[in-house]
Amino acid sequence: MDVHELLELAMDDDSDEAWAAIFIAITFNDIINDDDDRVTPVIFERIVIHPGGAAEATQIAEALLAGSDIEFEDTFHLSKRTFKLLACWLRRHGVDDTRYQSVEHKLLIVLYILVFGEPQRNAAHRFKVSQSTVSRSFHTIIDALVSLHKEVVTLPT
Repeated sequence: MDVHELLELAMDDDSDEAWAAIFIAITFNDIINDDDDRVTPVIFERIVIHPGGAAEATQIAEALLAGSDIEFEDTFHLSKRTFKLLACWLRRHGVDDTRYQSVEHKLLIVLYILVFGEPQRNAAHRFKVSQSTVSRSFHTIIDALVSLHKEVVTLPT
């Protein structure tokens, strides 16, 4: 019985004993064959949506920030100077860089959604990040902007 047949059996049975038996069979098969090309069953494949990964996403944000001031202002409806001041304020008020995403990158994503009325899915494709990353960034930045609004704007009484 090969690995694929064992996997089909486990999927039909789905008990811990069936999976344990498969693990043992594959392990012994690897030991007996002593192959460098070990066959490991792929049960869950990760779907790569953006093959460039975090590096490509960072390049997109950096290109937007390094581009023309006029183009930036036309696209995001604020000057680069205002953008940088806002990013600085966000940092001082609890929005942090993550391992793969800067505050500026998060802010660009949120501004893109707000300016163009784009769904998060389109922003994810535009900035080469996952939809969950867009969602987290959106909520983090919006919460901080609400705090900024409360701090700066005084409504008439």
